[in-house]
Amino acid sequence: MAGPARAKRGDASTEPSEDMSRGPGRGGRLRAGGAEGCLVLWARPDGDPKLLRVLDAPERARHAALRLPADRARFAAAHALARAALGCLLDAPPTALRLTRRCAHCGGPHGPPRLEPPAGVELSLAHSGDQVAVALAPRRVGVDVEQVTDLPDGDGVARQALTPAERAAVHGGPGLLTVWTRKEAAVKATGHGLAAPLHDLVVTGPDEAAGVVSWTGAAAPTQAVHLADLSPAAGHVGCVALIGGPAPVVEERAGDDLLAALPR
Repeated sequence: MAGPARAKRGDASTEPSEDMSRGPGRGGRLRAGGAEGCLVLWARPDGDPKLLRVLDAPERARHAALRLPADRARFAAAHALARAALGCLLDAPPTALRLTRRCAHCGGPHGPPRLEPPAGVELSLAHSGDQVAVALAPRRVGVDVEQVTDLPDGDGVARQALTPAERAAVHGGPGLLTVWTRKEAAVKATGHGLAAPLHDLVVTGPDEAAGVVSWTGAAAPTQAVHLADLSPAAGHVGCVALIGGPAPVVEERAGDDLLAALPR
């Protein structure tokens, strides 16, 4: 099966095309890749507290509950970028958007973000190291990014998340994280997140094109799952997953200018 097509990475506000916006507040429209596509925006968290102005009260509460400044910076940048992108896509002020969260397991307010009322676009957020990612698509989508570091317990993570065959295929931290991001992106796309048993999901090895080999268990979707490895900044690995439909066209773009254009 052919893998997802990859579009060129560019800047989300300085290279206008039919899939892009010219930036918040300037009349442009951001398209989520059309009926078969996916747009992934990347940005670096700068810790600017003014980004909190575009977040709603529940988001600010979650931000305040984080202990580490780096975690707060990543959270603020990811959620502000999501609102900036959706504002362009829907031609609406970022602060007017209502994003809700509902866990697929317990019903609590900590599941994947959803736009209310629905507007034909799904989104997923991820952050690690000095990268935040927002994925937008007209179907269920999940994105993950991980900073490549020496895992404190790589063997333990591998035993928890990988099947014996997958463990045999990985080669150290980067290989393990490549497989991990593929799995986490997939379970985020279903809405189950890491509550889904990762051993039920088998993905291709780190030296192969991203793809699902098999998926069993209650969390497995009935539709096709498409995976595409991403190109974050050096020292990071990432993956996006989409559920249903044909193999998507995945476009990656820098989103820093979208953040810079927000009112601060």
